[in-house]
Amino acid sequence: MVTFPISGVETHWWLPPLTGFVLALLAVPGGVSGAFLLLPFQVSILRFTSPAVSGTNLIFNLVSIPGSLLRYHREKRVLWGLAGWLISGSVVGMIGGIILRSVYLADPKWFKFFAGWVLLLLGIRLLVSLFQKTRTPGAPTDASKPSTNSLTPVSQVKLQVDWPKLQIQICDGNETHAVGMIGLGLVSLIVGVLGGAYGIGGGAILAPILVGVYRLPIYYITGATLFTTFVSSLVGVVGFWWIGPALLGASVPMQPDLMLGAAFGLGGLAGGYVGAALQKQLPARAIIGLLAAMVLFIAANYLTR
Repeated sequence: MVTFPISGVETHWWLPPLTGFVLALLAVPGGVSGAFLLLPFQVSILRFTSPAVSGTNLIFNLVSIPGSLLRYHREKRVLWGLAGWLISGSVVGMIGGIILRSVYLADPKWFKFFAGWVLLLLGIRLLVSLFQKTRTPGAPTDASKPSTNSLTPVSQVKLQVDWPKLQIQICDGNETHAVGMIGLGLVSLIVGVLGGAYGIGGGAILAPILVGVYRLPIYYITGATLFTTFVSSLVGVVGFWWIGPALLGASVPMQPDLMLGAAFGLGGLAGGYVGAALQKQLPARAIIGLLAAMVLFIAANYLTR
């Protein structure tokens, strides 16, 4: 058994790395880090219920995401332009979310209620995306559509900005996907607020929206959403380290548990790298369905209590 001094969590030394590995392995192929499932694990299983748990969750993102992001970058599967636009809104929203978490959601009871609704909406969005026609790797294809292995590499995908129409257009040679810049900016801002309050970086909400609402192929958005989550998490950790204590003083613990977050993150680093490597071989609909089931189970557990 090992005790983490800041959080007071006492557990087996192997449990945090193993948990981080499994969550990242399951989540990274869908463009999310797994932090949205890690936080309920910390709150319900490890009994880490103070506001410091949100910052600790973001530490997991900072340590775990580089592994999967490196894999996607080596395969030239990161749309940096899309990531930049998502970051512009989510980083601003992250600060607002930290203030919301610090002032209004410090009580664990209200935080669980809030987290339950966030997870419920996320689970519904994941389920909706399963029944919408989006071209995803591993999904059944007919003769007129390319197979998983023949999808256009992101390095050949053209991302251009149409300023008169305020659109971002993603062209892969077979299809053109256009998303409104203003709407996407507002979505990323709202997601940043939720991510800052919940401690997930926002990618777990962005990815289902990009796939389910904007109908972008998951193959092209995973790298961008993971990089957005990484940058937002970096801002979030800084915010929880300084903004929270400035608002609440020393009465409520806000600073993240670096040791616990890193222990989860080291497992996530390996799991994320493996998950990114397996993405093109796994059916995306099965991955999204599994994530939806886990999310809805946790949401129901929180809301019924």
